[in-house]
Amino acid sequence: MRLKQIAHIVNGKILSGSDEKEIKKHVSIDTRTMEVGDIFIAIIGKTQDGHIYVKEASEKGAGVIIVSQKVENISTPVILVEDTTEALFALAKHHKNTYFHGLLIAITGSVGKTTTKEMVAHILSQTYRVAKSPGNYNNHIGVPLTLLSLKETDEICVLELGMNHEGEISRLSRMCEPHVAMITKIGSAHIGFLGSMDRIMKAKMEITEGLKDGILLVNGDDKRLSKLKDTKDYQVGFCGTRRNAMTKASRINATLDTLSFQLLIDHKKYPFFYPYGGKHLLTNLLLAIEMGILCDVPIELIQKAVKEMPCFEKRLEKITLKGNNTLVDDTYNASLDSVLADIDYMNLYRGKKLLIFGDILEVGTFGNKIHREIAKKLKKCRNLEVLCVGEETKQFPKLLKHCAHFEDTEELMKALDYAKLEDTFILVKGSRKMHLDLVATKIKNEWKL
Repeated sequence: MRLKQIAHIVNGKILSGSDEKEIKKHVSIDTRTMEVGDIFIAIIGKTQDGHIYVKEASEKGAGVIIVSQKVENISTPVILVEDTTEALFALAKHHKNTYFHGLLIAITGSVGKTTTKEMVAHILSQTYRVAKSPGNYNNHIGVPLTLLSLKETDEICVLELGMNHEGEISRLSRMCEPHVAMITKIGSAHIGFLGSMDRIMKAKMEITEGLKDGILLVNGDDKRLSKLKDTKDYQVGFCGTRRNAMTKASRINATLDTLSFQLLIDHKKYPFFYPYGGKHLLTNLLLAIEMGILCDVPIELIQKAVKEMPCFEKRLEKITLKGNNTLVDDTYNASLDSVLADIDYMNLYRGKKLLIFGDILEVGTFGNKIHREIAKKLKKCRNLEVLCVGEETKQFPKLLKHCAHFEDTEELMKALDYAKLEDTFILVKGSRKMHLDLVATKIKNEWKL
């Protein structure tokens, strides 16, 4: 692209450099990974301002630098814009519209976004060339960067859209303009920011704002989502166990290690086998299966893909340890819904159980109520010991018989040095910022077979 084309796309003013200068299309926001000739955008984040790296970007050979404040003593061409994040959005949308000609799927929800994204991508990759958001690239930086990485050979793109506040998903949806949108569940995650379940529902529904003449697939077992109806912009499809589901599961059998069920498709019954336990993943699977059906993936290939689905790291990742112990690492993140589901899963094991648990964060004034609800459910568990960390879980030792509280993760890990674990089912769960992944890693390393 020429410099003047880039300036036009981002609605910016060229401060230096020739209008006709040819620039690489690759965009970078990090000087550590930037290559010579890249478009460097000085993003202003919560903790870092990209403008302090402008000189470094110039010295490393950036083709052009996009800024929202004037810079001096820079030999590299510079474009001035009002908002550098908006410039990133504009370049991402232009790249998608110019170089991607396939189907775009966007997924949101209070829980299960990443798992559903991985399931959808795995099933569709049986037939198509599929691009997907790497890791948890689901925010105002990760989504545009994913769009910018799309190639002309990609046939399907699967994106995850996350949020903390109202308006965030709207902005992402209008940029990526999905053909299919999915909502996994309406839960209490981020209720501390949004204040009510109704506002959470409204925020998740923002995913439809970029959806024109498309399809909205939702969890039909969710009481709020099950009430949705078709609009002029999209048709609604339900997946679940209720009567209105277009993909309806029956004969469900969930164990610690497996999940099996049956689907009626085109008046024919098909058995499905998922190689991991837990009924709470059923609706995520059904959304992914329905996406495969909509994309004409042969049923036999969908069955094979579900049977061979990989385990997703730190999401109910089950590991056999010495001493006949089993670890389930579910430390990717936590919400009330996912914790309650994990307790149900843990209770499928009848022997000795150890829950290592950290606070659910971003719940605001609802924290006490949410953690009391968790304690109430834990109280009904047999053969259970709880080790917990965090402010909200300080109340747990008063509410539960076999429970110890620790000031921080480091103190909890020291206590594990003296633990005599044998014949125990260990589940580790907590919000990402509680750093319980360190605890899970310690257990994996010290009790590995």
